[in-house]
This record gives sequence, C-alpha cells and structure tokens, in this order.
Amino acid sequence: MRVASNIITPITRSLTTIADSSSHGADVARRASRIHDAGTVRTRVAEGTGYVSGAIKPVMDGLSSCSDSIGVISDTVKKVSRNVRASKNTALSENPNASSIKAKLEGLKKSAPEIKSALKEITGVNDIKAAKHEKGTIAGVKETAKAFARVSLSGILYVAGNFVPVPGTGLAGYILGEKVANTVFGKPFTKIAHGIKKT
Repeated sequence: MRVASNIITPITRSLTTIADSSSHGADVARRASRIHDAGTVRTRVAEGTGYVSGAIKPVMDGLSSCSDSIGVISDTVKKVSRNVRASKNTALSENPNASSIKAKLEGLKKSAPEIKSALKEITGVNDIKAAKHEKGTIAGVKETAKAFARVSLSGILYVAGNFVPVPGTGLAGYILGEKVANTVFGKPFTKIAHGIKKT
C-alpha cells in the first residue's frame, strides 16, 4: 500500500501542477487579449496557446532539473523566442507592411551567439577548454573522451527510445544516457569544479 502511495502521490501532484499551470497560461492569454482588444477568435487561439504552453512549462522545469543539457536547451529556446518576438515586433512597429518571416529570420540571426554557446555547453567543448586550461593537456584529452561518451550514449538511447511506442521515451533515453555517462565516466569538468567551489 505504501509503495502505491509513493508512486501515486508524486504523479497526482505533477498532474495538479500541470493543470494549474495550464489554467494560469490560459488566464494570462485571456487578460492580454482583453487589453489588446482582440476579437473572439484571436482570444480563443491565444487561450489555447496559453493553455498548452502553461502545461509544457512544469514538464520542462522537471526535465531541466533532471538533465543539464535539457536545462541549457530550454534556456536557449526561451532566449531565441524572445529575440525572434522582439525582432518581429520592432519590424512591424517601424513598418506595418514589413515581412513577418524576414523579421523572424533576423531574430534568429541575432540569436546565433546564444545557439553557439548552447552547442558548446551540450557537446562538452566548454568542459574540454576548462580542463585543458586548469589541469593541462592530459585533462583536456580525458574530458574530450568523457564528452564524446556522454553525447554518444545520450544520442544512442534517444534514438532507441523513439522506437518504443510510448510518448517521451526518446527524451527519457537521452536523460538516461546522460545520467549513465555521468555515473560511469564522471560529471563534466565544469560541474565538478563548480561543486568544489560551492563547498
């Protein structure tokens, strides 16, 4: 009975959190539509979008806490979305006939530094550079092997998970690959160094 409770309680809490977040997202979208005096159809579309994005937020927060890579991806997607939105809004405020697609592409171009930084973090380039700089060439080579193993294992399990007919198993495989690699080969250099500095 206790085992069932230990499994059911977290699931119930998670579902409640997702439902609350969805309602909040739809609420925010509804209020924004009223402020902008949007029509009924646009308000309904905004509510639906808010509902879905509200549901995704706690899921992404949970995944980000499980995986450093997913945390980096999530943060980068938010930054890129902000840049794209800002670029589109600026272009349309300066010229109402401006191309929305062209403005979005401009926002993506402005996001190049954030995307490059995320790729360096996920592939372990930052860890390799830090290890080489602080501990020498041998440490850099070791960190390269760890990064390669981490990315390879996560990639293999992600692809394998996609063959399982259950939603989200690819992502679960990616996280599992990262966890297994961290256990077998050790955490990334910058995470170890950060942990040492914190204690």
